[in-house]
Amino acid sequence: MEVISLDDINWFEFECFVANLFERLGMGKVEEILKTKDAGKDIVIRAPDDKLIIVECKHTPKSTIGRPVVQKFHSAVITAQAKKGYIVTTGRFSESAIKYARSLDPPIELIDSRILYDMAKRARIKLLKKGVPCIATLK
Repeated sequence: MEVISLDDINWFEFECFVANLFERLGMGKVEEILKTKDAGKDIVIRAPDDKLIIVECKHTPKSTIGRPVVQKFHSAVITAQAKKGYIVTTGRFSESAIKYARSLDPPIELIDSRILYDMAKRARIKLLKKGVPCIATLK
């Protein structure tokens, strides 16, 4: 089982981790990881049905992602003509961000730290935070 310490990776390494995670879970083939001038998107994935999926990563464990981030990202998903988008954070989302994301088309799925740990477990990756295995990886 692979082990990754979230405390020891930077924002770009987090994006690479998320790209690898999506591929391992069969969500599609990563076409691009954008490092600069990303126009509101960090990862471009080609889904098994040949449609685009756009991913925005926020490696901010102590932060809450609000509605404005979701609004801006939704615009990027529409511009890219993607079938859906994901915002992945090591933190959490505000209630207004969650409520707003539920109303969008194309859909935006929000992946907070709790869901991220579960996804990693399914991909046989153990996530560590502050040197201690996350509870979700111990079951």
